[in-house]
Amino acid sequence: MHFDTNILLKALPALLLLAGIEWMVLVKEKHHAKPKGQELGSLWLGLGFLILSPVTKSVNLFAYSIAYEYRIWSLPDNLWLTFIPGFLAEDFTYYWFHRLSHQVRFLWASHMVHHSGEHFSYTVAFRQPWTGHLSGTFIFWMWMPLVGFSPAMVLFLKSINVMYQFSLHTETIKRLPRWVEFIFNTPSHHRVHHGSDREYIDKNHGGTLMIWDRIFGTYQDEIRKPTYGLTKNIPSQNPFVITFFEWKRLFADLRHSRSFGDYISYLFRPPGWSKPVSAVSARCQPHVAHPGVQAEGKKNTCKTCTLRGSCAHSAAVQKHSKENNGTAIRNTANDPGIMPQEQPAPMALQTGNERSV
Repeated sequence: MHFDTNILLKALPALLLLAGIEWMVLVKEKHHAKPKGQELGSLWLGLGFLILSPVTKSVNLFAYSIAYEYRIWSLPDNLWLTFIPGFLAEDFTYYWFHRLSHQVRFLWASHMVHHSGEHFSYTVAFRQPWTGHLSGTFIFWMWMPLVGFSPAMVLFLKSINVMYQFSLHTETIKRLPRWVEFIFNTPSHHRVHHGSDREYIDKNHGGTLMIWDRIFGTYQDEIRKPTYGLTKNIPSQNPFVITFFEWKRLFADLRHSRSFGDYISYLFRPPGWSKPVSAVSARCQPHVAHPGVQAEGKKNTCKTCTLRGSCAHSAAVQKHSKENNGTAIRNTANDPGIMPQEQPAPMALQTGNERSV
């Protein structure tokens, strides 16, 4: 069997035409108030992805070819014995890659680009990350050539998956027959996936099939119209700002990591993870004063943590005691710039993806 690894590129004109027709229809029917910024942002991101595609395809093909040289089996060139199992294997792999892209911040830094669109139409499908393959996501599929699937077949199946998912990015198709909705990923299922509502976050990760979500407990039916985008949307449609927005935030957190464990956690824990505050430091931190701190003559007492002298706030109290005449240094309840120490560090709403950038 011959597998055309350029099938996605050849299908691009048809995909652009379909997206253009849908956009004109939506504008004519006033479903869109001509949100030109969103569409242009999507098209610029798609263009950048297209420009980088020869490089990313070469990286994929090179890696899979090396793995194929050390394959365990040589699978027959047969539709039923190779292609059908290959299709299932690729879709299964995509499910776990997609799910982890919502639950691992290093992967989410690339994938969040696709979720940055605040409208849902075919143009959103062009919001593809420029850094995905370059950051090593192709490794998820390395096992397939190792067990005998040819590199060309793997690339072909990945392209088919992408093309199928393009058709899911629309609100014009409501519901399909029940048996189709049960087995396959549909526009209804994918609208849920792009929703930033609490009940929709981290749901419906499947590519072509929806059976994996049903098996592994991540399926969610569309019960109301989703709110699309991130929980905190990016105030820009500049493709460079969108592409590197979360990477910039990630590297900032890595620079402030105080231990190797923190470094690893910021990379591989869910988006929104922050280092837990210890029992003592949660009540008394050197850089954030709280209402319990008061000055008592030459000795300083933190009423919250009941530590004298060695209290982390001692230096701060000593510095400000004369200015404040023994009163609390700062009332955090009235200062939005300081986080009250009774509150824990911000965490993701659910394990995985807070969609917050």
